[in-house]
Amino acid sequence: MLLNTDTLRDFLDGSLPAVSALCADLSYIGLEVESATPFDLPDLVVVGQVLECAKHPDAAKLHVCQVDIGSKVLQIVCGAGNVGVGQFVTVALQGAYLPACNLSIQASHLRGVQSLGMLCSAVELGLPKINEGILILDSSINHDKPLKLGMPLKDLPFFKGTLLDIAITPNRGDCLSVLGLAREMSVLYHLPLKSPPKLAIGAPLDIQIAPNLPPCALNYALLDLKPSVPLEIALNLALQHNTYSPTP
Repeated sequence: MLLNTDTLRDFLDGSLPAVSALCADLSYIGLEVESATPFDLPDLVVVGQVLECAKHPDAAKLHVCQVDIGSKVLQIVCGAGNVGVGQFVTVALQGAYLPACNLSIQASHLRGVQSLGMLCSAVELGLPKINEGILILDSSINHDKPLKLGMPLKDLPFFKGTLLDIAITPNRGDCLSVLGLAREMSVLYHLPLKSPPKLAIGAPLDIQIAPNLPPCALNYALLDLKPSVPLEIALNLALQHNTYSPTP
């Protein structure tokens, strides 16, 4: 199981020891830490905000965006379908290198329009895929504080955590969750355990059953439900981390 140490702040009231000591202590109590991998996000990738988003005059699938990075506003051509005004985005500046896609960012012209950077997707940053298109940020990766334009992505608290790959043995199913691991650390370090944050979900579901079903079929139904409430990016990334390897 992969655990970002930063997510423990929602479950433990207090400070944990250094990562090396934490790994040793967890292994001592039977939760073997197989690896500890810090996030290695590219340099020159910063937080930006889309001020304007217009259709490219000569390409139906491209948008010409004006993106504020704090110190200045950059014109960036973007092909993602989910880009929109007001969004906080990840901006790869000129000179940035993205190892995940082997791409160096330089000023360029796309179909005749100048582009001075790139709006990145999660995969292009070496993160697990959480959506189609570019990565849209929110305050959850900054400990619920407002995002600061121009701040390097690698300096956001969520990405300053460390990914622990913990081997959970068959008899410790109670530790197959962040809450379960936090409970063990609460006992180990005598830290108060906090109640996990609740999702603001309460909208009723409109479920319709097809007519003319035989009576026995009403006893069992397969529901294909798609959540209409988007998850915060920190929670989404924390969930998706357990679907990919933290090392190339």
